[in-house]
Amino acid sequence: MDSLSHLLALLAPRCEVNLHCRFGGRWQAGHQQMRSGVVPWHVVLRGEGRLNVGGQTHHLRAGDVVLLPHGSPHLMESLVEWGQVLPVAHRFNGTVTEMRAGPAEGALEMLCGEFYFGPHVSWLFSEASTLIHLHTDAREDCPELDALLNILVRESLAQRPGGSAIVRSLGDTLLVLLLRMLLGEQQPPGGLLRLMSDERLMPAVLAVMATPEQPWTLESMAAHAFLSRATFARHFARVYHLTPQAWLSQLRNGAGRPAAAPGASGPTSRSLPNAAAFSRWRPSRSASKCAMA
Repeated sequence: MDSLSHLLALLAPRCEVNLHCRFGGRWQAGHQQMRSGVVPWHVVLRGEGRLNVGGQTHHLRAGDVVLLPHGSPHLMESLVEWGQVLPVAHRFNGTVTEMRAGPAEGALEMLCGEFYFGPHVSWLFSEASTLIHLHTDAREDCPELDALLNILVRESLAQRPGGSAIVRSLGDTLLVLLLRMLLGEQQPPGGLLRLMSDERLMPAVLAVMATPEQPWTLESMAAHAFLSRATFARHFARVYHLTPQAWLSQLRNGAGRPAAAPGASGPTSRSLPNAAAFSRWRPSRSASKCAMA
């Protein structure tokens, strides 16, 4: 079994695809803070928009995928800044909630959902990984993504027999493809993916992940990486946010703790369009406008 497949078997993450958005004109969609272990994601299928998170503004375009590893509150909005913010209509079609605002021509189309990592999220992604932003249109290492998204959108909207089951299954496939793409990044996000991609540490990391129940010590891990104990510890500290011993403990503990199931208590992105709840964004939003002027 390859390292990513082994990681997925260990984490048992789950994916929920729950929103298909088509926003035209001037629009806003606010997301509340998610509970720990829930990672919201957004895939821009066509059009453009803007994402505000942590006081920073990010431009979104077709082909972009964004993940918020720690469920940070964020505001998505149009590039249009004149006129009134249009109301958002909701309709649950039995598989996803369709959200519509403004004219379809020139609209942003987006598929949204959550990944459920449960208690494992703290070692999969470091605290510094507030936002992961992938530009998939410029990549050639994952041609399957376009085909997968086309089927996901079609099955989400067609209301055909078995559609919900297909969407659930393909959502899990989407998670695997995105993790594969992140592993292939020149600089993967801080956390376990960066640790797994480090060539010097990889032999030890894969060995420990394959048999975490073995009586691993710092010396035995270093030996698998053909490094001295001190060099291994220093390099590990540069790459990962935990010590080797702490990482090993979390790995062992995580083996028996599956990810939280979709539908558990806590806010989800189905409550997405709530501009009033994001009044606290106004000062940083104004600052962003000044910076862009």
